[in-house]
Amino acid sequence: MKKYLLLGYLLILTCFQSFGQDESLVLKKDEVSGDSYYEEVVQLPGLTQADLFKRSKTWVLANMKTVDNNISFDDKEYTIVNSTAVKVDKKKYLTYWIDDGLIEFKFHVWLKEGRYKFRIDNIVYHLVINRGVKGISPRTTGYNELEDDKGDRYLKEQASDKLSALIDVFKKGMLSEPKQDKKDW
Repeated sequence: MKKYLLLGYLLILTCFQSFGQDESLVLKKDEVSGDSYYEEVVQLPGLTQADLFKRSKTWVLANMKTVDNNISFDDKEYTIVNSTAVKVDKKKYLTYWIDDGLIEFKFHVWLKEGRYKFRIDNIVYHLVINRGVKGISPRTTGYNELEDDKGDRYLKEQASDKLSALIDVFKKGMLSEPKQDKKDW
């Protein structure tokens, strides 16, 4: 009887632990270039290639538009490529802190009948590091150049969290008909 109670307790504990964990973004390494990337194919049966292109184009313009408008829309090949960035949260350590920063990346979308594929790659960090009396210094680092120290693990977590949130919003946006904001002037 005690064995069954212990087994039940362990099962419940395992369930609670697995529900409480956040899924982190798992990046793969490109075999040719060695770059890290995330790629996913999403099925949306019943939607044409043109409908999916319209949805993704509207979403990208509404959510990823930049000052330089570095977005490439190819309506013949049904592809989108965008260079964009998300902000790195400030972080303090004992001997230095991150004052400001961006995670820059490329966001690719390919569309076919009833499905789309997206890829995030070319991940680069542009940081402003403050070392107190030693001054402020810029740091530009590619994702693959990150070490396994506390600061670089934080940067990997930032990429995982921020890019996962972006992916969730993009996938939700692709589920519904695009809406143009009438106030966008």
